[in-house]
Amino acid sequence: MDLSFLCEKVRYRANFNKQQGTQAFSFRVVPQKIPKLDDLQLPGSVAALVQEPRGLLLVTGAAGQGKSTNRLRLAATRDARLRRQATAAHLNDPLQRTPHLA
Repeated sequence: MDLSFLCEKVRYRANFNKQQGTQAFSFRVVPQKIPKLDDLQLPGSVAALVQEPRGLLLVTGAAGQGKSTNRLRLAATRDARLRRQATAAHLNDPLQRTPHLA
């Protein structure tokens, strides 16, 4: 079970699971400040993708690897370049970050 919650302006993410008969729990604080694009150390080709006027960009990976952070920074970079908010669908379960915090 995955869950995310906000307590006193701090967002938390938790996961409860059972694997090979063993129960596990992980808990972490989700930083609210999104790093700058240069600080994410993404390949230049990824940053160039947000310059395209249309297309589909999938951000996938293991838990805790920065998918939400990368997705929101790339979207904010694209929106700043276009000087408007472009249409984007963000699928994330549970919701970890909200775009207005980017």
